[in-house]
Amino acid sequence: MSSARKNRRRQRARLLGGVLAAACVTLALCAPAQGAEARNHPFIKTLIGGVEGSPPKAKLEAPCGLAVGAEGEESLFVSDYYRRTIFGAPSLPAYFTDNGACALAADPFNLYANYWHGGVVNTATGVISAQPSTGIAVDPETFDLYIDHGTSIAVYAAPVEPGDPPTLEIDPGPTGALKDGYGIAVSAFAATAGQIYVADAADNTVKVYDPSAPDPDVPVQIIDGNGTAAGRFVSLVDASLAIDQANGHLFVIDNTQPGAEHPQAAVVEFNAKGIYRGALEHAIVDGEPSGIAIDESETATNGRLYVTSGNGSSVVIPPSGGPPASEQGALYAFGPAGEGQILKASTSGIGQGTVTSSPAGIACPGACEAELNAGAIVALTATPAPGSAFVGW
Repeated sequence: MSSARKNRRRQRARLLGGVLAAACVTLALCAPAQGAEARNHPFIKTLIGGVEGSPPKAKLEAPCGLAVGAEGEESLFVSDYYRRTIFGAPSLPAYFTDNGACALAADPFNLYANYWHGGVVNTATGVISAQPSTGIAVDPETFDLYIDHGTSIAVYAAPVEPGDPPTLEIDPGPTGALKDGYGIAVSAFAATAGQIYVADAADNTVKVYDPSAPDPDVPVQIIDGNGTAAGRFVSLVDASLAIDQANGHLFVIDNTQPGAEHPQAAVVEFNAKGIYRGALEHAIVDGEPSGIAIDESETATNGRLYVTSGNGSSVVIPPSGGPPASEQGALYAFGPAGEGQILKASTSGIGQGTVTSSPAGIACPGACEAELNAGAIVALTATPAPGSAFVGW
C-alpha cells in the first residue's frame, strides 16, 4: 500500500459525520416550511415608558421588580428602585431606609417586596425577614413564600405573618451547592410541581431543587445555558427568573455585557425538561435586576410575558448630550408562547467537531436537542475539528 493511500485511510478514519433525527425535517431545514413560522412571545406593546411632566422625567427610573395580580394586565405591580415606589400598590412604608424595594411576588391576597439585597416585607403587614435576600417567589397553588438568601432558600408556609419562622430551609450554606444565588421561581406545572429554580452567579447556572427529593439540599437538575447564543449563561448576578405555569417553561434574564454601564440582557427560555427554547427578540437593558413575570390570571391577557428594561435616569437627556435613551426604564408586554417543535442532532464517526444551528439552540456535542419555533427555517452548520473532515448529512 502506498504512503498516499495510507494517509487517505487515516484521514477517512477521522471524519465527522452527522445524523439528524426526523424532527428536523419538519422544521424546514432544507426548504421553506409549510405555513408561517409560529413566533414565540411576539412583542405586543410598551405598557409604561417615555417621559412625563415639565421638566420631563422618565415615568420609570429603575424598574427592578414585577408581579401580576389577579386582574392580569390591569393589576401589574412594578417596583421603581430609585423612586422608592411600587406602581399599582399603595405607598410603601420605609421599612429599610438604606435601600429601595426591588423584586416583587404576589398572590391574590398579598404583595411581597424584596429590598435590593435586603429584607423582605409584606407591603400591608410588615417585615417577614430582615436577612439579606436576592429574590422572592410565591407558589401559585399553596401561596407559600420562598426567599433566596444567596446561599440558602427559606420557605414560609401560608398564610405568612410577620415574625413567622421559615418552615423549611433548603441547601443551607456555605457548604451547600448554592454559592451566590439570585432570583427564584417555583413551579406548579404538573411535571415539575414544587421544584424550585435559583440562578447561581458563582458558576452561572440555574440550580433546581425538589423539596420532596430524598435529599432536598442536592439539586435535581442544573441548567448551564448550553444552546443559547453565547453557549452558556454569561452573568447571572442579579438575575431574575419566572415560570410559565401553563407549560413549565423557565425564563432567565442573563446579563450578556457584565461591567457595561447599560448592559444588554438576554431573556432566554427553557422548556419543562430544561431544553433551550429560544430568546426574546426585543432588546432588554439589564436593570440590575430587570423584572419578569407571567400573566397567570383568568383574563384575556393570560399567558402574556412582562419584562422591565432600563437601569434608569430620572432626568431626560438627549443621547447626543448625555446618557442614551436606554436609561429610561420601560415595561414591555409580549404575547404567549407559540407552537414549538423539538430538533435533535447527533454526530457519528470517530472524528471530532461540532454541529450548530441558526437560530441558536443546537451546539452539539453538549446541546444536541432544542425546542424551536414550529415552521422555522433552521440552518445547521458542521465544523470539523483540526485533523477531521465533514462527510455530509
